[in-house]
Amino acid sequence: YLDTAWRTDRLAYLIAESIKTHSFDPGQQAAIAQLDKRNFILVQGPPGTGKSYTGVKMAQILAQFRGEVMDEQLQSSFTRLATLDTQVRAANNRLASAKVLYGTAQQKLQELKQRKETLQKAKMTRDPIYERCQRELEAARKERDQWAAVCAKYNKTRDSLTTARNNRQTELQQDRAQCTRDFGPIVVVTYKNHSLDEFLLDILAWLEARRTGPSSLEGIVRIGSRSKS
Repeated sequence: YLDTAWRTDRLAYLIAESIKTHSFDPGQQAAIAQLDKRNFILVQGPPGTGKSYTGVKMAQILAQFRGEVMDEQLQSSFTRLATLDTQVRAANNRLASAKVLYGTAQQKLQELKQRKETLQKAKMTRDPIYERCQRELEAARKERDQWAAVCAKYNKTRDSLTTARNNRQTELQQDRAQCTRDFGPIVVVTYKNHSLDEFLLDILAWLEARRTGPSSLEGIVRIGSRSKS
């Protein structure tokens, strides 16, 4: 994944920052400094010399780097999805406003129809009031039809944007899955179960402190003796 200058520089920065932040002895520091240079690093030493601690810090660097690379790859997809979300909300608001105006026009039309029927029952069809009611009725019908057309147009636009938004959401999920497959998991192998537990407890504490960080870091599977994960 070190195929761009940004990624190479970013991993080098994360390594340097970890070395500067934590109290590593010369051997630990030398091991971590090789993280962006070698595919395989062997850390040896008797119990209590910080081998697991070094491994945890390496895993933290790789996990953070992995999350940032995935976020970088998916940023354009997130941006397009956010844009479509905004457009769908705006379309819903326009449609809701148009429906209110359509309802007002429809109510006005119904009131004029009732007034016309009342005038007809009163045999006032030759009265100027009846003629004015007729004109208002025609105008109200045109207004109602205009708002019906606007609602149909806005509804079509909203449906089109919603479809585009759903398609983009599906593509984002597919892109995320592809990124995960491309990068692969960070595999930690220990000789004993309690070593794995200690390792994961340190990682979980680190993840808890980074809860506002990239969601791509939130994925741990433990495989061990009688493990159900």
